[in-house]
Amino acid sequence: MADISTDVLVVGGGNAAMCAALSAREQGASVIVLERAPEDESGGNSRFTAGNIRTVFHGVDDIRELCPDLSDDEVAMSDFGTYTEDEFYDDMGRLTEYKTDPDMCELLVTKSLDTMKWMRGKGVRFLPIYGKQAFKIDGKFKFWGGLVVSAWGGGPGLVDALTDACGKNDIKVMYGARATRLIHDDEGVHGARVRLREERKTVDIKARAVILAAIFLIAGGAGALGVIPAAGEYLTAIFTNYGAVLSAASLMVIVMATAERLVPGMPSGE
Repeated sequence: MADISTDVLVVGGGNAAMCAALSAREQGASVIVLERAPEDESGGNSRFTAGNIRTVFHGVDDIRELCPDLSDDEVAMSDFGTYTEDEFYDDMGRLTEYKTDPDMCELLVTKSLDTMKWMRGKGVRFLPIYGKQAFKIDGKFKFWGGLVVSAWGGGPGLVDALTDACGKNDIKVMYGARATRLIHDDEGVHGARVRLREERKTVDIKARAVILAAIFLIAGGAGALGVIPAAGEYLTAIFTNYGAVLSAASLMVIVMATAERLVPGMPSGE
């Protein structure tokens, strides 16, 4: 197999990874996504979630922008309430016992709604979570807990929508492709060594930037890919804050913003 190179190499095929890939491609970068699973099992942890995504919103207008398929009758019988930045901060503090990284928490909270709208623009459809997050009181569905919207089709639907968006944006997704080690030296990270399952070959993929957005890194830590501190400061941002607190659905905001540091001019999904 000939040498492979790209501007941005994304390790992982879930929500965070696909959003990072789309953000990079939006800025004109060539992008390759490495998904260890076969195509019909792709998406990592995102495929097994309900597709629920927590976001700041200020009332029904924000929900209608995210869910334009809602009818006037559905809106009339729904009390979505609001979910403010302060409430999101409070929930992050409570769930993490106030150990969340302040800078990344701020990024997650303040960019959540913009990122959801950006995803909607990429073809991801959302709908209110009537079945699990609302009770009917005096003829109206009243939502609780600040969690209001989910991707159509749950986790599988979210993965399918993002995969379709990547296809439409000329992003190459390599299935059965497992990153085994980062290629790095004293000057930084330059790509990854990849094991291709079907070809039974190991290849090096060179890249100007590497984004690690695979859930296995939570358990394996930096050692999972042979990472050393000199490999690049951005690795700190990827490994510091997640654990069991942030799902891949929330992680997308931070990974996309990390991409901004890796490829000059790349936005965080705004």
